[in-house]
Amino acid sequence: MECLGNKWKHLTLIVALVSSLCQATGPFAPLDTQWTPPSQEQVANYKLQKLIQTLLRSRPLKGKDTVVASTCRQTLVLSDFLDRKELLPKPGDKQIPVLAADLDAPPNSVHDIFKLIRLTVLGRAILKKFMPRYGFDISVKFDAKSSIQDGTQNSAVASFNSKEKRIRISRNAKLGSVAYVLLHEIIHAMDVDFVSGLSRVETLNKVYQEQIAQIVSDTAERAGKPGEQLFQWDYNVADIERLIAIRSAADQMQDILIFRAERFAYDASYDVWKSLATLFPNYYTNQKKREITSRFEARMDQEPYFHTDDQIIELNDLNLAVINRYKSGLCIPYSGNAKKFFKIPAGK
Repeated sequence: MECLGNKWKHLTLIVALVSSLCQATGPFAPLDTQWTPPSQEQVANYKLQKLIQTLLRSRPLKGKDTVVASTCRQTLVLSDFLDRKELLPKPGDKQIPVLAADLDAPPNSVHDIFKLIRLTVLGRAILKKFMPRYGFDISVKFDAKSSIQDGTQNSAVASFNSKEKRIRISRNAKLGSVAYVLLHEIIHAMDVDFVSGLSRVETLNKVYQEQIAQIVSDTAERAGKPGEQLFQWDYNVADIERLIAIRSAADQMQDILIFRAERFAYDASYDVWKSLATLFPNYYTNQKKREITSRFEARMDQEPYFHTDDQIIELNDLNLAVINRYKSGLCIPYSGNAKKFFKIPAGK
């Protein structure tokens, strides 16, 4: 009987375990035991955001529609970014330098990378502008992991975080490859329009979230029902149009901002790579005929090549129509004043 009793105890435990597993399965099962269901307000806000995204997708840009950008100035050129005198060749520039470090090995320090970059005219000019900020306003650190994640969750050799004001470098990056990649990120770090533009996009996204919550609250009160039970026809057309305008502007600003910054940074890093390839032809190999067939084939630890606008758009998942309008001058600069720009009613 004691043995039978133990069997029943074991069976009870198994049934309880299976029952608990069944309760924790399915597409909406919490992965964390501390998970709590979303509030009614969160559900309502999420549903309205999904509605705005759906309506936005059904409204493609047409004809001469304008787009919104943090700045409508066209892509930067080196003469705007650096002192022209710094770009003039100096005596000894054509001499092949003697570099003690192994280009195929990870650098011992950030200064090893700086030394390699300084061997080029453009690299030297960029570092001259960067060095007063290095270690004070902007830091360059080796990442603890063998590789780091960029903004798209892809493996990257180097990455710039505008909030932390930090450039991270993969611990295993080769000196010969990381030199022009680090310079690419330094360009981003010193690009005032890029950093301020990121801040404006973030601020506009906050305005969008605030407007979502406010409109859900006002509509629920007017309709006399909970927010999660609201439908498209419950909202005022003017409110929906304003939300679409804010969401569209934030998305457009981000795409234009990324394109503008990447266009300049890719051009600069490619120029430095060409100079390094001339100085160290045995290490750097020029493959100008190599083309990208997909963004996953573009690896920054391989030799770079000149990126066309279309390739920059593909690599960064940008909206082609938005970028084409920006390049054509069909652009409205965002003032930074959301209430005035999007005609948000007073008190909201």
